Amino acid sequence: MSITLTFTDFTLGGDIDLQDSAIGVLQYDPQPPTSEDIDRITETITVYLNSGAKAARTGNGFIHRLERYFERARRRQKLGTGLRIYLQYKPYAADATYRTEVLDGRVVWRSGTASAAWLPSDTGECAIIFTRRAYWEADTEAEIPLSVGSTAATGGVNIVNHNDSEAGDNNWVLIDSTDVVGSLPAPIRLEFTATNAATYEQLWICHTIETDDGSGTDQIWTIEGEANEDATPGTVTADSSSSGDNYIVEQWTETTEKTIFHDTLTGAYLSAAGANPFRAILRVKTQTYSDLYVRLWIADSGGSELWTSPLVLAQDNSEVIDMGEIPSIPPIPAADGATDITDHRLYISVTKATVGTKTLNLDCIHMFPIDGGFRKLEATANGATNTQKIIDDGILGRTYRETSGGEQWAMFVSFGEYIKVVPGRTQRIAFLFKSSVGTATPTFTGTVRMYYRARRASF
Repeated sequence: MSITLTFTDFTLGGDIDLQDSAIGVLQYDPQPPTSEDIDRITETITVYLNSGAKAARTGNGFIHRLERYFERARRRQKLGTGLRIYLQYKPYAADATYRTEVLDGRVVWRSGTASAAWLPSDTGECAIIFTRRAYWEADTEAEIPLSVGSTAATGGVNIVNHNDSEAGDNNWVLIDSTDVVGSLPAPIRLEFTATNAATYEQLWICHTIETDDGSGTDQIWTIEGEANEDATPGTVTADSSSSGDNYIVEQWTETTEKTIFHDTLTGAYLSAAGANPFRAILRVKTQTYSDLYVRLWIADSGGSELWTSPLVLAQDNSEVIDMGEIPSIPPIPAADGATDITDHRLYISVTKATVGTKTLNLDCIHMFPIDGGFRKLEATANGATNTQKIIDDGILGRTYRETSGGEQWAMFVSFGEYIKVVPGRTQRIAFLFKSSVGTATPTFTGTVRMYYRARRASF
């Protein structure tokens, strides 16, 4: 049987091959995790050192090298720096090679090995006892084919900063159910390339699995400002740089909380949402208030409030008002199989204590399903300019900006877990990006590429 079983840090000459001429593997039985809550597994590899391993316990011999690896693995877990140590495994010649990160370990000789009969020859049986991650991942990265409703391909997909009914206005990428393999969710390395004159400093990433059944239907989750059904709506203003080519100007004079917008969430919309969590983000034309608060809430067809957000302070000179997570749409899930979900209403209320006429120019409400995950990246210094990349590497746990010359700058902080793609499922990942001057213009553009290493629990 031809197998690969190697400890490595992926540096030149750094491999410890357990299948070389001086070492023989007597037994190794990799075990799957017993539950999804387990993140590490301790196992044993039993090996025999023959006469070719004379220096196993001395100098740069097998045992000392392996023990140094385990020390480095422990330091990596303690400090978060330094090279990772991996165990590579290929159970038979026709299979692919997989790897798992090693976290700790030790070498234990069989009882009696320290006797005079064993020491001169430096041969014998020993156990390598080590702790590893509770998964195996592919030894090489694979690029995920992406589409925006067309044929899926690698090499990058172009997106815009909104999603409305106009052809090509897509802020998401689609992953087909056959394009992610393995048996476990796997983190991605996301490459987002700026293709606009603006400097991008914030990036919202929203992942859904459950709201896309692979039927090819492009559900438009965005709610347009001009869809206001209030009894006295504001003025709809044409604007080619707004979602849906319009925004609505809402004005009020009250100094207490005032409802300025509502729109119907139809039964079909609610059914498609499937009681999944959403991220609600308002896009407004730049406003200059420093004391404007906004609230979002949902009521049933009879007007009974089902969910409400806290009041959120609108940032001065920002076109984005992040209202946070809506735990479930609809807020009270329908019974399984129900097809007669009644309409709900989504409301926006505002409050600003100063006297006089106040104005909010509402473009749209981005409604992002996030049952698969949510993540936000924010620049601490310089954002990404045209042709530069924002890279969110969940495989190695790094987030940074990369220049066109390949320089990497750790100038982004992140909020939320790394996005993980799920094997065998159709899924979408949507984006919203904001510039260094607070704008989130719908005509902003970017290119998206994604890579992953397929994960499996067992062999």
